[in-house]
Amino acid sequence: MTDIDEARPLGTDLYHAHDLDVLGDRTRFALRLAGVRVGALTVKWLSYDTEVWVETAAPSPPTRSTWPVPAAC
Repeated sequence: MTDIDEARPLGTDLYHAHDLDVLGDRTRFALRLAGVRVGALTVKWLSYDTEVWVETAAPSPPTRSTWPVPAAC
C-alpha cells in the first residue's frame, strides 16, 4: 500500500485509533502487512519503507499489545 490516506484507516481497523505521519521521503512511503496465527495468538507486523511517526492512545480494553521495533531488525 503506497497511499498514506489508505494506510491510516487500515492501522485503525487492525489495531486501534492512531495518527500516522510520514517523516521521511513521502515518495518512498509504502506499508507492508504480514501476520501469523498461533493458536489463540495473532501476531501482525506492519513495516514502512520510510520513516513514520505513529501516535496512539492507550487501547481499551487492554487485550492488544503493540511494540515498536527498530528498522534494523
